[in-house]
Amino acid sequence: MPNPPREELNRVVERYWEAYLTQNPMIATADGEHRYDDRLGKLLTAQGLADALALEKQALQALLAVPLPPADTAARLSYELFKRQRETAIEGYTYPEELFPVNPYAGVAQEFASMGADDGPQPFRSTRDYEDWLARCAAFAQWADSAIENLRSGMRRGYLLPQSLVTGTLPQLAVLGADTPANPFYRPLDRMPASIPGGEREQLAQRLERAIKTEVLPAYRSLHDFLANEYLPLAPVEGGMSRLPLGEAWYAYRVRKFTEASLTPADVHKIGLAAVERAHAQLRTALNDLSFTGDARAYLDALRRDPRYARPAVDVLSDYRDLLPRALAAAPGVLADPAQNSAEFRSAELFLAATAPAASYREATADGAFPAVLFINTANPEDLADIDAEGLLLRNVVPGLGSQVQLQRALAGLPAFRRFAAEPAYVRGWALYAETLGYDMGFYRDPGAKFSAMLDELTAAARLVIDTGLNAEGWTRRRASDYLIRELPIDERAATLLVDCALALPAEDLSAEVGALRIRELRARAEAKLGTRFDVRSFHAAILGEGALPLDLLQERVEAWMVSAAEPPASAAVR
Repeated sequence: MPNPPREELNRVVERYWEAYLTQNPMIATADGEHRYDDRLGKLLTAQGLADALALEKQALQALLAVPLPPADTAARLSYELFKRQRETAIEGYTYPEELFPVNPYAGVAQEFASMGADDGPQPFRSTRDYEDWLARCAAFAQWADSAIENLRSGMRRGYLLPQSLVTGTLPQLAVLGADTPANPFYRPLDRMPASIPGGEREQLAQRLERAIKTEVLPAYRSLHDFLANEYLPLAPVEGGMSRLPLGEAWYAYRVRKFTEASLTPADVHKIGLAAVERAHAQLRTALNDLSFTGDARAYLDALRRDPRYARPAVDVLSDYRDLLPRALAAAPGVLADPAQNSAEFRSAELFLAATAPAASYREATADGAFPAVLFINTANPEDLADIDAEGLLLRNVVPGLGSQVQLQRALAGLPAFRRFAAEPAYVRGWALYAETLGYDMGFYRDPGAKFSAMLDELTAAARLVIDTGLNAEGWTRRRASDYLIRELPIDERAATLLVDCALALPAEDLSAEVGALRIRELRARAEAKLGTRFDVRSFHAAILGEGALPLDLLQERVEAWMVSAAEPPASAAVR
C-alpha cells in the first residue's frame, strides 16, 4: 500500500534538511546541531556550487513526485512553502553571488571570527570541541583561497565591489589578521576548560596556537593584501546592482526574494516614498503634542544633550537588563502565548563595531547550550542614548524577534525546514511591527522612547528609497546620502553606513518595512471588520501561529481568521 502523502512529504523535506545542514555546517552549528562542527561549508568552488544546486533540484523533483496534499491542511502549507523555497533557491543560482564573498557588513569572514572568539555558538568545552575547531580552521584557510579566486574571476567578468565596500572591509581583515594578544582568535586558547586533562590541554593549546598563526591569521592577511593591492585599484567609485552584468534582473530577483511579494524595484521605491511621508506626518503630530516648535532633528539634538539620556556603555547594558523583566511582564497584553524568553546583553565585538547596527540579535541554539544575545554597539559613546533602549528591546527580544523565533521553534508539529525558517519579510517585518506594540503594552513611559520608535519607522521607510535608488535607479552614493541627511536626523557618518549597507546587501533592507506594512494593513482591516470583536492577542496568534510565512500566505491565514473571528464566539477560532 503506498504511503500517505503526508508521510512521503515528511520524508522528502527531512531528507533535504539533513543534506542542507551537511552542506551548510555553520548554519547547523548556529542552530545547535553539532555533528558538523569540524566543517566550514560554503566553499566557493565550482564543485561546491554544483553540489548545492543539485541538492535544490533533486529536492524539488522529489517533492513533485509526492501527491499534492489536501487543501487547507498543514501538509499542504508545508508542500507549498517547500516548493517555493526550492524554486527561489534554484533561480538564485542564475546569478554569480559567489563573486562577492566579502563585504564589511556580513559574511563568512565575520561569522567565522565571531565563532572563533569563543562567543558562541561554537562550543569549546571538550577535547572533541577543540579538535572540531582545528579542522574548521583548516577549512577556513581553504575558503579564503577560494574567495580570492572568485574575487579575481569577478575582476575579469566585470563584477566588482565599489571602493567604499573594499575600504570598509580592509580594517576588519587587518584586525583579524594581526598577531596580537587582543586578537579574538586567541580567546579559546586562554579559556581552555580545566576539565580537559592537563596533558591534552597542553597538546591542544600548542596545536591551536599553531593553527591560528599558520592558517587563520595568514588567511585574513591574504584576503586583506589581495583586496588592497590588486582589487581596490580596479574597484569602481560607484556601486549598485544595475551597474553589473545581469544586474537589473538580479536585483529584481532579490527584491522578490526579500519582500516575499511580486513587487518590482519601482513598486518598492514608490512604497518607500509614501511611507516616508506618512512617518514624517506622525513625527510632526508627535512634536505638536509635545508643544515642541522645532523639527525632528532639533528635538533629537535636545534629547541627546539632556544628561538624563546620555549613558556610558556599562549603564546602557544595565538598562537593557533592567527593561527585560518589564517587557516580559507586559507581553501578555499583546501575546496570547508569550514566550518567556531570556536574553543576555553584551557589547558588540570591536572588530564589527564600525559597521554593526545599534543592536543585533542572535537567537539561542535549539539545544539550549548557548543563550540568546542582544549585542549593543557601544563603540561610539556619542551614539548611546537611553531613549533607544525600549524600542530596540521590543523589536529584537520581546515581543519581537526573540519571541517570534521561540514560538516558531516550539511548533513541534512543523518539519525542521519550517521551525528553523526565516522568511525575511515576515521575520524582520514582525520585529519592526513589534516595536510599535510598545503603545499597546503601555511600555513607552517617556516621550523620548516614543520618539525613538517613530524614528526607527522613518528610517526603515527611507531605506526602501535608497536601496532601490542605488540598485535600480542609478543613484550615486552622494545622492543617497544627501537624501538620508535631508529626511532623517542623522549625520554624514550614519548616512554613509546605511548607504554602504544597501550596496553590500542589496534588497535585504527592504524586508523590515515591507513586512511591517503588510502586518499593519492586515491589522487595520481586521479592526475595521471586527469592530469590538477585534482582539489584538488573537490577531497576533493568527500572525504567529504557523511560523514564518511568505506575505501572501500570511494574508490568506489572517483573512481566514477574520472570517472565523466574525462568527459567534462559540465557533470562533484560529485555524
